Amino acid sequence: MTRVENPRKLAAAFALAVTAPTAVGHGWIARKGNESLFATLRRILPQVIQPECKGHRFRLKGKVSASEFNKAVQASCGFLCTRTRKKSLTRSAGNWLFCNRRWLSPADPADRARLEANHGALCGAFPEFRACPRPDFLACIADVVAAWAAVTRDAGGVARCSL
Repeated sequence: MTRVENPRKLAAAFALAVTAPTAVGHGWIARKGNESLFATLRRILPQVIQPECKGHRFRLKGKVSASEFNKAVQASCGFLCTRTRKKSLTRSAGNWLFCNRRWLSPADPADRARLEANHGALCGAFPEFRACPRPDFLACIADVVAAWAAVTRDAGGVARCSL
């Protein structure tokens, strides 16, 4: 498989394709952990992710690390992050969350239509994305949406976004 010419552009396009803006102070997405955007991209398209090995740093062209991914979506897509002190969230998602964004849910018909269209656009813009069939893409997003809903439900709400 060929390497991705610009993995940061792919990261930004992916983040915009699977999320939607919300009203100020509503909607949260993990920056770290199993329910994060980066972890979701790693499940969907592992070939564009930098390998992780404790004590070693890899700098492979055409690959993106978690920190590069988060910086790219903040700089290119305007994602905002804010701190939370909810212990039940910090254990799984860290202290910092993206605010004013929500996952698009395949269970919602309008969101599903957007996800299907966005998958097609990603496949057109990034040939590497064709390695993930649409049903697998939707199933992965559905799993993350359900897991994140459980985490935030257990947290009893999240602190307000302080801009």
